[in-house]
Amino acid sequence: MLKSMTGYAVVSKETSFGTVQIVLKTLNARSLEFNFRLPKFLEIREPVLRSHLSKVLERGTIFCQISIDNIPVDKSSGKLNLSVAKSYLSELLALAKELGIKNPDPMPLLNDLPDFFNSRQPDVSDEDFNVILQLLLIALNNLDQFRAKEGNEMEKNVDECIEKIERNFEKIKCLVPERAAQIKERLLTKLNSLSLTPVPDQNRLEQELIYYLEKIDINEECERLKNHLSYFSKICKEEENCGKKLGFLLQELNREITTLSNKSASAPIQQLAVLIKEDLEKVREMLMNVV
Repeated sequence: MLKSMTGYAVVSKETSFGTVQIVLKTLNARSLEFNFRLPKFLEIREPVLRSHLSKVLERGTIFCQISIDNIPVDKSSGKLNLSVAKSYLSELLALAKELGIKNPDPMPLLNDLPDFFNSRQPDVSDEDFNVILQLLLIALNNLDQFRAKEGNEMEKNVDECIEKIERNFEKIKCLVPERAAQIKERLLTKLNSLSLTPVPDQNRLEQELIYYLEKIDINEECERLKNHLSYFSKICKEEENCGKKLGFLLQELNREITTLSNKSASAPIQQLAVLIKEDLEKVREMLMNVV
């Protein structure tokens, strides 16, 4: 089954140490890349977060943002942020003057304004971090479901392209016997029209003719193309995280159809080969976003 490399999930939870929100976003990339946005006191935990993410996500650029708001702060242990306090006080007094408020008392307001106190935020405890990890697993599960749903839609489109390729390939196979007979007849007609003297040995002539026909034979390419298409469909339905494997197989399909087209020397076959290449290109573009 196919799974999209792009996905999105966001989860949040009220905890004893604040409101935790985790945002996961994935984009397509050749390998696995991480981009974290964490609070300062969580940066030391990044390797653990990376380990949990890499167990589920194998390819793509992973954006992980964790924010913790409404963190309880013990103001009694904090020191006054003097520069911020002066700035707040100046603005509050100016506002009071503009509004005509006499003898304002700004202290109750100042006490609740952000950064009024320099309060150190301690590292989260192991117990608190386990809560974050549990929330991360929920986000990962939601992300995986999102990518599976996207991949399911993508697989339908890939199947449609493969079915079109198989139909055009069947048309090519129907033209192969007719093509061989036409080439043989055309060669014999040309030879007979040459009036060669002396008359060439008939056995040698037939050997050369057989050698030439074998050289332009496309039955092997047809057989390999058939096997590759069958294997491609099997992988799509039965294997997970198969984007790279399908990409390599697609290269083989392109090689076979190109060789078949070049050897065929047949306009109808070459026209069908162009249609097959067009659908292979559509599949290639879709596979760029498959895990």
